[in-house]
Amino acid sequence: MAAENEYTDMLNLGDTEDRSKNSDKTWKRAFITTLVLNFLALVTLLGLHVYSQVRPSDPGPDPDSLSDDLCVPCQEETALFDYKVRTDTNKFLCCYNNTDIQRAVKIILKEERRYNTEFDDGKNYIPLNGVDEDTDQLTWWKSRPSAAHLHLDITENNNIEWKANPDFVTSFKSDDIKVNGTNIEVSERGMYFIYSTISVEFSKMDEGQSSKGQTFYHNIQKGNINLPNTGQHIQMMRKYGGIPAQETDRLYTSFLCGALFLKKGDTLASEFVEPPLIYKFPYANYFGIFKL
Repeated sequence: MAAENEYTDMLNLGDTEDRSKNSDKTWKRAFITTLVLNFLALVTLLGLHVYSQVRPSDPGPDPDSLSDDLCVPCQEETALFDYKVRTDTNKFLCCYNNTDIQRAVKIILKEERRYNTEFDDGKNYIPLNGVDEDTDQLTWWKSRPSAAHLHLDITENNNIEWKANPDFVTSFKSDDIKVNGTNIEVSERGMYFIYSTISVEFSKMDEGQSSKGQTFYHNIQKGNINLPNTGQHIQMMRKYGGIPAQETDRLYTSFLCGALFLKKGDTLASEFVEPPLIYKFPYANYFGIFKL
């Protein structure tokens, strides 16, 4: 009986060793297969990368047909473009098909070039009548209730005022929003999104104070016409500063935005502490609101 048990144990040990060897072979085959697949995937990715660099690019449509499309220099962050166009200098432009937004952007860029070449002061700037041709294209933008998008108007006394000027392609004001020059007033309670952009030319700072840093504030304030004695309270603010001698001709853009719960009669104002420093092209400075 003992001999028979020993013989059985030897058979079981042999089976275990065989299963262990088979398992090792299976793991080795799986490991080798994984290495081969990873290598093939790497080679494929490298091949696709090389092909993307050397393959001829789609030249896109004839440049003469792009008058209604918007094209900008392609960059790494450029996304969702409709097609690319190769320029005479072998660079690429990323283009977007003709839409309301692209038409508005083209108008704004054209007007800025005109502003910088024909006008010395924003007070004398008048947009071309041709802008009116496309104002009706943005009906989805201008038909929103409890909303407004205003542009800057610098008064003779260098005070900041905001206007809904129909001559500007993006400017509008719904009937339930009141504007008195400096303030936006709402007539319905609710949650609103408020935003403001001010573009500043710090190079206009007084050179006589070249050794002294200066600080400037852009803010959005809230008040209420039924509480005149409480005054305006700052809701959002950004601070800028610099030394005149170190500033350049670059523009600095301050953008404020946020959501506020407003009630009937609440007013909002967007201010910059030093209006003479503002880049007075109206499209570069705007104040807006819409009900969420």
